[in-house]
Amino acid sequence: MNRRAVALALTLAALILGACTVRADEPVYLNGWFSGAYTPGHAIPVQFDTNAKNDAPVQVFLYRLPIPRAIAFARGSEVGKGANVTDLVRVGSFQATAPKPNSSIRTGAIPVLPIGYYAMSASVRGASDIYKTYFDVTTLGIVTNTVRNVRSLFAVDLRTFNAYSGRTQGEIHNGSMTRMLTFDRDGLAIDRAPLGKGDSPYAIASAADGSTMLVRLDPDNQYDDLGFVQTDRPIYRPGQTIF
Repeated sequence: MNRRAVALALTLAALILGACTVRADEPVYLNGWFSGAYTPGHAIPVQFDTNAKNDAPVQVFLYRLPIPRAIAFARGSEVGKGANVTDLVRVGSFQATAPKPNSSIRTGAIPVLPIGYYAMSASVRGASDIYKTYFDVTTLGIVTNTVRNVRSLFAVDLRTFNAYSGRTQGEIHNGSMTRMLTFDRDGLAIDRAPLGKGDSPYAIASAADGSTMLVRLDPDNQYDDLGFVQTDRPIYRPGQTIF
């Protein structure tokens, strides 16, 4: 091979290597879009975004999240890369991989998990930070509504979106204050006691199958009264009558 051919081969190798590696001065990031509540009995698809080259997979670890720690996640005191998962019990792992060469997307699926709260920790080779979040496997959902500081909480079955047919128990927590919630046969609980302006108030509800749902609540008087009006057209000019 002559010198010109050798130089050409080295140039092509350098170009290929540069396309497949991250420069030393280029930070590797890892983002994810995942949280919420999911019904049991199904794998859960997940997706991440990263600039890691060579189609490096995302390594994901799953941990069982006790309710007190789930509350800390829900209230925002343990969120993001600062969340601590080292003391939690690991219950599974998987890899999220690139669906095609040179893609920034990594996809995978959380295996079927029993009812409960879980924490997720995800990392990719070379990234300086770790993506962490939490999620709930549950049959129980809670829909909330607040009008003039009166809170309505409705227990729904996430499998059917009908009223939850089983017995539902609940509590409202606000700082050192705790009070019980009573759900009627239609799955409705009304809370009229003042909530005040405490630190991240929340409600917690549970069902007989072990499902638990945490929902954050708005402190009293956080918003002015808000209403919605449906009209016969999307835009009105000044002075026109609204029907």
